[in-house]
Amino acid sequence: MIANNRTFMLGYTFITLVAIFSALLGGGSNLIHYLSRLLIVPAILFALITLFKKFEHPLIPILITGTFFKFLGDIFFMVDFEIILFRMLGLCSFIVANIAYGLMFFLSFQQKPKFKKDTFFLPEILFIMIILTVLLVIFPHLGVFKTPVLIYSIFLALTMTAAFRRRKYLKPRTYVPVLVGSILFLTVDILHSMGLFYQDPIRIVVLVAAYSLGHYFVIEGMSLQFRDEIPEDHSPSIEPSYGLR
Repeated sequence: MIANNRTFMLGYTFITLVAIFSALLGGGSNLIHYLSRLLIVPAILFALITLFKKFEHPLIPILITGTFFKFLGDIFFMVDFEIILFRMLGLCSFIVANIAYGLMFFLSFQQKPKFKKDTFFLPEILFIMIILTVLLVIFPHLGVFKTPVLIYSIFLALTMTAAFRRRKYLKPRTYVPVLVGSILFLTVDILHSMGLFYQDPIRIVVLVAAYSLGHYFVIEGMSLQFRDEIPEDHSPSIEPSYGLR
């Protein structure tokens, strides 16, 4: 849906490229990088709100909440003073974001018939194993961050499980972009966790690219689902409620 807006796509791509190249050239600690990185999420939220400002869908507020807290957590991780305090705030923000995304993914396939009748859980198990492996590798280096990272990892695993379960209920056109975005967010989370004890310009470049693309794919996929589920007459009385009304 937002992919149809050429002006937005050009602007979003430009902002992302500026953030990437400024990180590559300046190590992620220059004003241009900070400013361009801060524009990524407001730009895509503006596109989402503009697209659906005349319509209602019960999952839109949850999507905006998750996106905002993901954005807030990224801001906290960009702060270079009072490191422990702001990293803690960043982790707490990411926990709230994952709770919101997980809830949205779970509610997005409620009251829907299954397209697939299998009980195949291999993708969910695979990504939970990846999360556990990364957690085991970085855990000895986390120090005071061990408890929030552990809590965060639990909600991350639940969120990824909900994202994968959508494949049984939703069309590929909405399921696939959201799944790709979720995997990119997992990449961002791993790179942020590495940043608790390891700094490198290449890590920041990959983080920004995955961060920008992750937001794009999640919002694009969910926007397609919103559009499919909003009735032609825009009547609130027959919009999907997902138990939220």
